[in-house]
Amino acid sequence: MTKVNFVTNDKGEKIALMIPLDNKKLKGDNLLEYIEDLEDIIFLEFRKQEETVPLDKIISNLQVKGRINAV
Repeated sequence: MTKVNFVTNDKGEKIALMIPLDNKKLKGDNLLEYIEDLEDIIFLEFRKQEETVPLDKIISNLQVKGRINAV
């Protein structure tokens, strides 16, 4: 795994990443895939605290709005 370093502000909050580009595994498409994976992980971290909604409630709401047919 590639070592990622965090840049922090005066409060110690992580505000940026530094990725060493001298790693031979992170060339071309591999670098793009790695960055996309990091984006996914960051997105999930931010969303971790959000309230979840049961699937049946989502389906019910979509049916009420006429976006999907009732089963």
